[in-house]
Amino acid sequence: ERVKAVIDFIAEQGFTVGSFLDAFLWGDATCSHNDHIRNTRTTFMRSKEWAHVVQRAYKPPRPSKSKKARPEAARPAMEAFALKTTYEIVDNELQQLDSILRSTGDSYRIEDLTVIHLGHLLREVETRAPKFWSLLNALCRRKGRGGKVIFTNRDPTNSLLLIIALLSYSRNRLCNRFQRLLGIYFKFKGLSARGCDALHLLGITMSSRWLNNAVVKTSNAVMKEMQVIVSCNPGRPLNLGYDNIKLVFQIFSPMFDKRAPDGHGTVAILYYREDAPIFPPSLNRRLQEQRRIGMANPISWDEILELAEQSYPRIEESMIFEALDILLQSDEFSVETYKWRDAPEIQPPKPVRALPIGPQTIPRQFMLRTMPIPEQSYDDNLRVIEKILEQLGYTSSDELRKLGLEQLIFWLGDQLTVSRIRGAQRMRCQDFNSTDRLDFSIPVWQWLHGMMALEKSLHKQYLGSENGFGFLRAFSLLGRFDLIKSGTEGAFHERFEHVLQQVIIAYVRECWLIIAKEQRIDKLEDLRKLSPTRLRDLARKLVDTFGSPSALHTLKIHNDEVRRFAAMFLRDLLQYLALKRANRTGDVGFMRLMLPVMLFRFVGGQNFQYATEILETLQGFHREWPEEICDYIMSHCWLANPHGKRDTFTPIDRITEQGVKDIKVTNPTEGPNADWDHRATLHPVIPIIRQVSNHVEQEFRTWTRYSAHSRP
Repeated sequence: ERVKAVIDFIAEQGFTVGSFLDAFLWGDATCSHNDHIRNTRTTFMRSKEWAHVVQRAYKPPRPSKSKKARPEAARPAMEAFALKTTYEIVDNELQQLDSILRSTGDSYRIEDLTVIHLGHLLREVETRAPKFWSLLNALCRRKGRGGKVIFTNRDPTNSLLLIIALLSYSRNRLCNRFQRLLGIYFKFKGLSARGCDALHLLGITMSSRWLNNAVVKTSNAVMKEMQVIVSCNPGRPLNLGYDNIKLVFQIFSPMFDKRAPDGHGTVAILYYREDAPIFPPSLNRRLQEQRRIGMANPISWDEILELAEQSYPRIEESMIFEALDILLQSDEFSVETYKWRDAPEIQPPKPVRALPIGPQTIPRQFMLRTMPIPEQSYDDNLRVIEKILEQLGYTSSDELRKLGLEQLIFWLGDQLTVSRIRGAQRMRCQDFNSTDRLDFSIPVWQWLHGMMALEKSLHKQYLGSENGFGFLRAFSLLGRFDLIKSGTEGAFHERFEHVLQQVIIAYVRECWLIIAKEQRIDKLEDLRKLSPTRLRDLARKLVDTFGSPSALHTLKIHNDEVRRFAAMFLRDLLQYLALKRANRTGDVGFMRLMLPVMLFRFVGGQNFQYATEILETLQGFHREWPEEICDYIMSHCWLANPHGKRDTFTPIDRITEQGVKDIKVTNPTEGPNADWDHRATLHPVIPIIRQVSNHVEQEFRTWTRYSAHSRP
């Protein structure tokens, strides 16, 4: 009755309900400024009744048993209003996201390509577009009976971020950071040109044509940047590693192409660090003078024996720790729960000379254009060096003259590469100028191939027999008959390295059991009761008893060849483990201490190629190289740290081999147009492609199943 009375009163005042509400709700200027009406309107807008009124206007209630259609009420008008309002809100919030998704013009630098981080992007979206993000989150979750949200195991966050990237790209073609990143990733993961175009039509990636143009522009930009760095830092020495490669070329038109092109070529990589020292121009001349003096005074065997004798106490400390560490890392000992696990007695020895770590020590890699020159003869290597110098920007006679007189290039490669360069220097020693004589060149052999030669020597010496002592017995027990014959190609190095680790652990554990029984201890886990000092003493006793020079001398006197062979076996394997640890942790001082030991092994094993390389290195350190060059070789030419952490050092030639793998396996180029020129254009971009791939896989966590392993 009161509602009817109010309606009648409104009619008496000359209003309809609609015209009254229109005037009351800001439809009339006088009503809008009247204090009494404004206060009443504000109270009404903030009341709970207003929300209920709007809800019932959109969806009027009806009796539960009614079979009539629900009244339409204000649904069409409210839906049109809601759609318009939603568009305005979403449009405004998407404009706020333009700045974080907009690319920086035609820049293809790795910093611009990998600027997107999903966590940061999510926070930006939640801050700049909260209503749109809430709407998308609500839409991706289905409601069940009673309005209860049904959750699934799939996290929709990445899908929603992709939706936002697609919308931004469709609104503005410059908002393509997401599309650039995914386009490069998919293209070099094997997606065909048609596949790229299909994803481009969906707005997920850039087009195939854009990607091809980006590769060409990026390649030219990388080469230009490298040449600028080289020209602007004339006093900074260059680290260049190159290796041979064999590419496969297919015949697509048998009618015209009868033979595929020769696939033998050379890959070269420049390793550049901002913290590398700058040498004075006079160092080149000092090097030539010291070389002349050193060649007349070669290092003698007595000096090498003295170096080996001086280095053995430190090598022995590392051998003791390796034996102790095998016990500590065993499941029975469980060092994680050992109450003295932080004691200094069971920590690794202090490094002889450890390389620094940190982001500033990560070398930047510039992969040069691959050259269709086989790295075989001396003439081939000279042509390779000539082409590399051209790519570095040494094209004029003045630049070449300055290179020969004032600059230095360290050539990093395997034994064959280094020996060819050194042989070319001897062949051209009578040429008229320093550039032709390669006076600027310092060849440095690399440790990956050196370790492979060391493992091959161990395999040759300790192969043994199936029923006796040696690796052959272990291969038979483990079923690894593929390792009976040693080699340098394929995966032999990785497989033998893994089995070698197992053999060392088994042998040292057996020695620990013998030592423990002498202390009336029957199980390895009972050694946990001993103090760190006592464990260190037992590890020293283990090495002295089963793998020291005194033990070898005693067994030789007693003419016990079997145990003497076993003692040599343990000694060499512990030294191998210590050298591997030094490679991994960046202890280049210990690696230098091991040079005489490796020399004796290669001479005894008749591996005269690597024996010559180590002799040349010792001759350089003690006769021919100035102190600055000796320091530089140890600090910058042996190991590199791709991640900047303490245990992530790796030989530089391993990175070079990784570049060869990226060319041949990870990012192969196929098709009728994949000639040498096309591949040479692509290869300078490979370091950027690798970083983009790692960035995408890390952000989307698509490589976690292969990057971490549980304990077997």
